[in-house]
Amino acid sequence: MGGIKSCTPHAPFSCNSESEIEWYNPGPGRWLTVAQSGRQYKCPPPYRTTTAAYTCEYRSTDPLYSYRTREIGSIYYGETASADVSGKILEARCL
Repeated sequence: MGGIKSCTPHAPFSCNSESEIEWYNPGPGRWLTVAQSGRQYKCPPPYRTTTAAYTCEYRSTDPLYSYRTREIGSIYYGETASADVSGKILEARCL
């Protein structure tokens, strides 16, 4: 997964990050979280990461890319979140 490599002009007061594995449910047409890492409360530097694990079930009716991973992070410069980041990292099918 990923993390924040550096901050300018200085490191935030606090931050957290977590990873998710999501499954695409074609019925309602939405992504559902099936696995999640623990939340990590560390700020860079150095580079920090979190991981999630899941054993998928093969379904021949699933779309070509039915799973994806996401890294979610929140950055704080004070008491409220200054930024939330969420990035799609990988989409794959259970084989």
